[in-house]
Amino acid sequence: MGGVLLNFKERLKEILTEEEYSIATFSYDQIGNIAIIDLPEELYHKEKEIGEALIKTIKPITTVCRKDGIHEGIFRTQPLKVIAGINTKVAEYKELGCRFKVDVEKVYFSPRLSTERERITSMIKPDERVLVMFSGCGIYPIIFSRRSPAKEIVGIEINPVAHEYALENITLNKCKNVTVYCGDVHKVLPTLSGTFDRIVMPLPKTAHEFLNDAKAYSHKGTILHFYAFEEESTMPEKTVETVNEVIDGKLISWAKCGPNKPGWFRICVDIQVN
Repeated sequence: MGGVLLNFKERLKEILTEEEYSIATFSYDQIGNIAIIDLPEELYHKEKEIGEALIKTIKPITTVCRKDGIHEGIFRTQPLKVIAGINTKVAEYKELGCRFKVDVEKVYFSPRLSTERERITSMIKPDERVLVMFSGCGIYPIIFSRRSPAKEIVGIEINPVAHEYALENITLNKCKNVTVYCGDVHKVLPTLSGTFDRIVMPLPKTAHEFLNDAKAYSHKGTILHFYAFEEESTMPEKTVETVNEVIDGKLISWAKCGPNKPGWFRICVDIQVN
């Protein structure tokens, strides 16, 4: 990535003035064939040239989008604008030997969590029944199906567009032990029977609102993977306390999953229910 980033910077020097270059951002997210960049408004007049420079630098990329707003709403989606390349927002993405299609504007998706998904996958034991709340386009359930000895994986997602992509991706990856439901976790879970051996809750801002649901569908020994944003100085104690206010459990491990804002991180605490 370092060499690629250097080449991108060199190309931008040919496009931008010194003043423009001083305010340019060079980081980007790559989701398969699509790159997503964040540009200051002062560079919008050169967005096409900047996007084309990125396409020339990274051969798999055929489309560049710039962020046109923030992640917001119940679906956590973000408006994007295609600024260069093929006019599409549907990415084809590969992770851990699995293939995914996803509309990067209509569905929340983060390639930055690939290491975290691999970490949880490695913890799953034979014959486990796994629940993934907020399952999106199906990336957690599908990777669990293809890369772990889980017996059954259930996903619940409220965004109907994400749910449709999950169904398509389940077929694409030939998963036989994954079932996904479209709806609010609060409403879907009561229609299911039994408890789960492992519950994944990858919604840092509001996962705490679903702890009672997790409690109702766990048993002694169930592992909860609970995500939150926490200040570095208190990690992971504050998040563990949040879980323990609702569920009696012990911390068995935790992981830092990337920065959120200065001094704050997305973290995951792995709690075993007592």
